[in-house]
Amino acid sequence: MDFLPNDEIIIRSVYRAMSPSWRNRNFMFFNEFLLGLAALDSSNNSQLRCGYIFRYYDRNSDNFLDEEDFKRMVYDIRDASMMSTDPAAIQKDCQTRLTQLNLMDDKKRITYQNFIREATSGRLAGIGQLFRANRPVLETIHSRHLYEYIFNKNGKPFAPKLSGTCPKCRPKSYSLAYNAVKLGNQGRIEESRPLVQMNCGEIDVELQFKKKTNEIRVKHSIEVVFNENSVANQVLSIVRRMVDFNKLPHERKTEVAQYVINKLTVDLIVQLCKEVTEILLIEPRVVKVNSPCIVLGDLHGNINDLLTYERQLWPLAPTANAPNILFLGDYVDRGDYSIEVISYLFAMKILAPTKFFLLRGNHEIRSIQRNFTFARECMVKYLYQNGQRVLEEFNLAFDHLPLVGIIDESIFCAHGGIPYSVSKIEDLYKIPLPLPEPEIQSKAAWEILWSDPVTDEEFNQVCQFKNQSTDSGFVDNLRRSTGYYFAEKASRNFLKANNLSHIIRAHELETDGYRFRHSGLLITVFSSSRYCNTNNKSAAVFVNSQSNNEGFIKVIALET
Repeated sequence: MDFLPNDEIIIRSVYRAMSPSWRNRNFMFFNEFLLGLAALDSSNNSQLRCGYIFRYYDRNSDNFLDEEDFKRMVYDIRDASMMSTDPAAIQKDCQTRLTQLNLMDDKKRITYQNFIREATSGRLAGIGQLFRANRPVLETIHSRHLYEYIFNKNGKPFAPKLSGTCPKCRPKSYSLAYNAVKLGNQGRIEESRPLVQMNCGEIDVELQFKKKTNEIRVKHSIEVVFNENSVANQVLSIVRRMVDFNKLPHERKTEVAQYVINKLTVDLIVQLCKEVTEILLIEPRVVKVNSPCIVLGDLHGNINDLLTYERQLWPLAPTANAPNILFLGDYVDRGDYSIEVISYLFAMKILAPTKFFLLRGNHEIRSIQRNFTFARECMVKYLYQNGQRVLEEFNLAFDHLPLVGIIDESIFCAHGGIPYSVSKIEDLYKIPLPLPEPEIQSKAAWEILWSDPVTDEEFNQVCQFKNQSTDSGFVDNLRRSTGYYFAEKASRNFLKANNLSHIIRAHELETDGYRFRHSGLLITVFSSSRYCNTNNKSAAVFVNSQSNNEGFIKVIALET
């Protein structure tokens, strides 16, 4: 008998091997496919592969191998070993194996249990070469020429892989945006009008605007984004009066600042915090962010810098913002305009919830604010009773901020650093929500907010000072009296455990606005210039991926 299989037989056999219950459902679960790929990999020597090999040759899926099935197996073993595949040689080899191993039952069938017993004991020689890809699976998947070997529905191969979004990842359908906008010469939206109210040609309203999948998005667009009277748009309009604030003469500064606070009424802030909290409630404790993404560090009440960044980095936001924007916390304290900064950020989060991401910093905590300036700022600008209410409304929203952002499943972003008490990202999803007392409610959250990276030399000095010996790469943070210092070893262990490549964090003043540590695996970014009357500069980090599964992390120095 001719044992040379054609492609269809091989594909059916592989499918059968990967999906034990395929007859009952006619489809394969993704986890079965993933495990099957792992079993096929040329570097996998696990004994768990034996079950896949058995099912590969069990043509009728009756959980037995008959003589014909076994002959096919022996043929493939001899072929892979470059031995003779002459029918007589195959017949002799089969008889020898069956006699020596006593595989057959009384019905001349090989049971699954007998096969697994002999295969895992190593007595069934040569099966390690079966059900095996001839090159590493991941290497094949990442191949630039993969599309050339995949055929489309018309039987023609895909074109060679091109730069840009792959065909299967592109949106399958488009619909018209509900509004048309007019941009001024500063890139700001001056006017927004629904297309249905404009004389701009023929539009099938039912087809373009009433799709069920778009109803929520259209409603949000109409009621919030393009509604000049929405709470978020009112707040943006008010706070933007402070653009180029540092260039104003002193008297004009005072006048503009008072105008903004008079317009940012207590009721407006209460409603703003309520609306942003509704959005934060549905975000996980670890938010996933896609590139391109711009990451910014501490702002500390620096409204002049923030509005400068708007002009530099997201001038068309919130309606036409290209990159995602990720803030790493510490929006309040130390600077004079924390209320205006957080009001602006909350408004942007409401208007573009999937483009602007806000993480929590260690200054978004009530006890810290009482020791610095945010609590006092609220009392001064709104007087005591209203100030207490404004302060608490902001903090109720802070209690819902996520703590970690992961960019492209590769880059860990947080305010302070990596946690000591947990090593896996999965554990961070368990951090309570809301989180009014992070020090009490979650060790991991507190560590993320307060920890700092150090050099190996600094780490060893602290260990000697405290007379401690540790292999973890973590030691008590002496400068802050809470949290941890973590050395390069800790960073590498954390990145490896979570299959990540880099860490981006804030939390520390850097003269140039950024600093690389731990052999370039960690970047500190600080985004408030002239912080507390120093001459420091500010920076951002730009993360972008390429079409060949590679990307870059670029530091952007910001002129303010």
